[in-house]
Amino acid sequence: MTVTLPAGTRLRPGQVVAMDHYAVQPVYNEAVGVCLTDAGMQSWMKDNASAVAAVFPPGGGYFFGHDEMRHMNSCASCKAKNMTPGQLLAWSVGQTLNIFNTVSPGAPVYIWSDMFDPYHNAVGNFYFVEGDIAGSWQGLPASVAVMNWNLQKLKNSATWFSGIDPKQPIPHKQIIAGFYDSGDAASAAHAEMQQVTGIPGIAGMMYTTWTDDYSQLQGFADAARQEWTAYQNSVAATVAVSVTPATATVLAGGTQQFSASVTGTTNTAVTWSTSAGSITSGGLFTAPDVASSVTVKATSAADAAKSATATVTVALPVSVAITPASASLAAGGTQQFSATVTGSGNGAVTWSVSPATGTISSTGLYT
Repeated sequence: MTVTLPAGTRLRPGQVVAMDHYAVQPVYNEAVGVCLTDAGMQSWMKDNASAVAAVFPPGGGYFFGHDEMRHMNSCASCKAKNMTPGQLLAWSVGQTLNIFNTVSPGAPVYIWSDMFDPYHNAVGNFYFVEGDIAGSWQGLPASVAVMNWNLQKLKNSATWFSGIDPKQPIPHKQIIAGFYDSGDAASAAHAEMQQVTGIPGIAGMMYTTWTDDYSQLQGFADAARQEWTAYQNSVAATVAVSVTPATATVLAGGTQQFSASVTGTTNTAVTWSTSAGSITSGGLFTAPDVASSVTVKATSAADAAKSATATVTVALPVSVAITPASASLAAGGTQQFSATVTGSGNGAVTWSVSPATGTISSTGLYT
């Protein structure tokens, strides 16, 4: 690098000069990443999104290029956000999604898998990335489809994006980006589909070539079709949910612990809801302050169409009032008492005297 010194410089020949500068890391000698926080980049993104939306047909989708991001979180602008690279990437993806949702509301969005996959590139100190990319996946809503190209660890990766793993519970539609110009494409398609057996959310396969070699496309497609029925059968197990206890009676303002059992999937998480009162994420129900019939519901995280309910009868506390509240009697005298019961449909009472001085009848006549 050559630096031209201005006239009047105080530098002298032979002096050692330390230079601080920002540089980008080329990827495959043909591309460089942009700064995720630069205002100019955000402005360009908005202009680009508007221009693309103007020529795309209605209903068209967008394929985001967040892939092999080898340089991140190294400039003052990015570091000023005080985020890890994973948090920064999640934030950046969210910004980009907002931009494209503004110009094309509801348009499908697809994204490469690697920078959001802990079994791939979402790791610590990836090339020149300063810090850990873990957590980047938190920037991907369920509406974003993942183009999964982690073919070396496809089963782990596909499971991760399916939402089965509690560390990443958001289910994403996935398309397996297969082949990559290596070996026999038909064999690759068979092997890739077999790796995702039983993993929900696989929507298809993509023939991926960087050398424009489409000579094996037909064989790849035929193999994918042959495997597709077996794949669909592998994820057809019926998810079932049950709630315990199925019925309960709780006093107004009281609590009841519920539990849910989920079968037919490895993702046993549920979302709790209630028609009245409140319920925690752990299933602890708190009754409302009025007598009522309440429905508690557990919905499967693996299949939102599957749920189970329990019925709670909320009762008011039972109280008894005696009239008169006090009385003075001569020896051998009598006093008729009456009882009023609230909070129950059963108004019957049993009369007794304590200490056992005098007697009282079953109708409340004290002697």
